[in-house]
Amino acid sequence: MVLPNIGRSTVPLRVSITHYIEAPFGAHQGASRMEDHEASMTESRRKPRLRLPPMYTLVRVRPHGQGRYCWTGHIYDVSAGGMRFELDQSLDPGTQIDVRAMLPGAHHITFNATGRIVRLHDDDDVSGPARMGMVFDEFRHGTDEDRLSQYLSDVGLKAA
Repeated sequence: MVLPNIGRSTVPLRVSITHYIEAPFGAHQGASRMEDHEASMTESRRKPRLRLPPMYTLVRVRPHGQGRYCWTGHIYDVSAGGMRFELDQSLDPGTQIDVRAMLPGAHHITFNATGRIVRLHDDDDVSGPARMGMVFDEFRHGTDEDRLSQYLSDVGLKAA
């Protein structure tokens, strides 16, 4: 994958494509205990996900319909149907949100979507940012969906 430009230096960008339906969380190299636990849950994803280096991503989140983005976080993986991300604020499953997401790389993109939180990935007793998964219900504009689809295609992830 090509590199994001940060100031005058260039930083290598590594992304990996993971088909969670075919190879559940614990089946790929470098899986964590949290991912092993998630693999034991019923798998509801229908589209393969692209794993991203969180430090090169950005997501802005607000309650659906609000004017101002309230929270900022990082994206862990994304597909045409949703994404996993972290925020300092935990949001309850079912919460409707609007997101503005920036994905890294030579062909970095920004897209806007509306969706809902479908799962939390963190234990309550662990301090730090809360990881959660969302499903996209709609994109702000058709071009947002097209940009995400093209980005995923450019890195070799085919739409399901």
